[in-house]
Amino acid sequence: MVNGEGILVNLPNPARFAFHKLIVSRERAAAMQAKVQKDLAQSAALFSILAEDRPGDILLAYEAIAAHGPSWTGKFKKALPVFAAKYPGECEKLFSIVPELKV
Repeated sequence: MVNGEGILVNLPNPARFAFHKLIVSRERAAAMQAKVQKDLAQSAALFSILAEDRPGDILLAYEAIAAHGPSWTGKFKKALPVFAAKYPGECEKLFSIVPELKV
């Protein structure tokens, strides 16, 4: 980020952030539906772009989640049906890169 001489900032890896947004979307309270919809939309936008430009990043991010064990993959897979219903095209792109996600 530029500000005078510059400021060092850390930004999340976009693919990991997309998975994170899916996980968070299922953990939010029912009263936070506006944020759930925003989480899903952000995840869909990121997956769509990454699937075209950087599919390897999606695969690496999924492998990092899988390395954390079944608890993390379970959280992610819990979000997939909602994601697939709302964003079927983006979900198919995700499945084409990480076929083991297809349920």
